[in-house]
Amino acid sequence: MGLRKKIFPERRAEHFARDGEEPVGGVSGPPGLLPKEASMKRLYVPGLVAMLTFLALAVPERATGAEEGFVNPDLIMSTQRLQKLLHDPSVRILDVRRPVEYRKAHIPNAVSLPYDAVQDPESRIQGKRLDDQRLAITLADAGIGKNTHVVVYDDKAGNLAARIAWILLYMGHQNVSVLDGGFPRWQAERRRVDRVVIEPKRETFPVDLKSHYEATAAFILERLGDPNTIIVDVRPPAAYAKAHIPKAINLDWRRNLASATERVWKRPAELRAMFEAAGVTKDKTIIVHCDIADMNHHTFLTLKALGYPHVRSYDRSWSEWGPDPNLPKVDAEGKPVLVSTPEHEDDHAADAGKEASKGKPPAKHQEGDGDKH
Repeated sequence: MGLRKKIFPERRAEHFARDGEEPVGGVSGPPGLLPKEASMKRLYVPGLVAMLTFLALAVPERATGAEEGFVNPDLIMSTQRLQKLLHDPSVRILDVRRPVEYRKAHIPNAVSLPYDAVQDPESRIQGKRLDDQRLAITLADAGIGKNTHVVVYDDKAGNLAARIAWILLYMGHQNVSVLDGGFPRWQAERRRVDRVVIEPKRETFPVDLKSHYEATAAFILERLGDPNTIIVDVRPPAAYAKAHIPKAINLDWRRNLASATERVWKRPAELRAMFEAAGVTKDKTIIVHCDIADMNHHTFLTLKALGYPHVRSYDRSWSEWGPDPNLPKVDAEGKPVLVSTPEHEDDHAADAGKEASKGKPPAKHQEGDGDKH
């Protein structure tokens, strides 16, 4: 029990601020009600029921995932498809929002796995994930086994869910999807929500690390002059202009979305055109990074869904690269940006640049190892 409390902390994170939406849903009664409330309010006048039904149906359907032609469509799941899988025993739905939001309302049968649960609270690198052993325990506690199809959702724009999906892929669990539009879209479509807290049965989570999904600081440093490697900085343009990795291009991760209000993926044709116009092509090795690993995995997942074969995510991102004086940085004009050594550094951050200068041979792609993405 003590371990579980440590693994599932209810810490408030800055990126968990909500927009104040109230849960809606409840197909077992008038739209907008949770199941228990619906059972107490069955005497609505027919006209009101008809009006609410009309409003529910007025939410436009948007084809996503397989319907839109992604090369790897299973990585991105539509709300329509998840609706059909709610009671599938082989599916584990992960709600990565704060526990307080989960308890208010969540997708039926979803298990709470707070985003903070995969982060190392003792690390001085903001956003650094847990070590592999602790990650395996966390995922096993969430009821994820070898044959589980995991569907992850958040209440943002899929960026936090995408990191959890990336962690699963990196740990060797390939059967994973991110819900397109997340909980906000589920609510907007007035689909059923629940308040029942699901306590999953602990499973055995097998670890089969896919290191070719990750880029380290050393890996990047060795390839700064490689014309076949593209570094994609997905931070906002202002952050990129202030300082970035030499040769990196800037493609704000939010450009993957249909719009600021419709926070679902753009259609594949639009995404392909956007990446190709920026020189991000399938024949290159693509490395994506952001500030604290809460944005870059959305672009990683987007590229994998589009069928890009060689994509890596720099999980420690700017939290490691930015403060390290041994790692080069330039501004918008290409001028070097110098930083002083912080008083306290994570051991890995302090040594990242030094390790990269030892002349280690570049790591080879690990394609053909059985992963489907």
